[in-house]
Amino acid sequence: MCCLSSLPDSHGNVPPEMEPIRLLARAATGYVVWQNSTENTRYELAQIKHVRQVKRSDDYLEFDYMVLLHEFVSQEIIPWQMTVLWHPQHGVKVTQNSSQPKHAEY
Repeated sequence: MCCLSSLPDSHGNVPPEMEPIRLLARAATGYVVWQNSTENTRYELAQIKHVRQVKRSDDYLEFDYMVLLHEFVSQEIIPWQMTVLWHPQHGVKVTQNSSQPKHAEY
């Protein structure tokens, strides 16, 4: 896979073949939310803006995601970058994640 933009699309649709990519993002976002939430925030995955698979020489799958998180208290949409590894025997691991400037091109 080269790259993908806007999942779900503007009508809320997710192509069936992209459902595993969306589910992986949801699992990884759960970790990001857990690590970055406070009693004054509540994040939820709003949309995958971009995802790109990274070639690897081992059995892991690696994806670079740019997601939009909806912060319910402030009602802000926050761009967030995360790099995710997946292996059927080892599960999901977020290796990098960081919030991006709100004016960033996503």
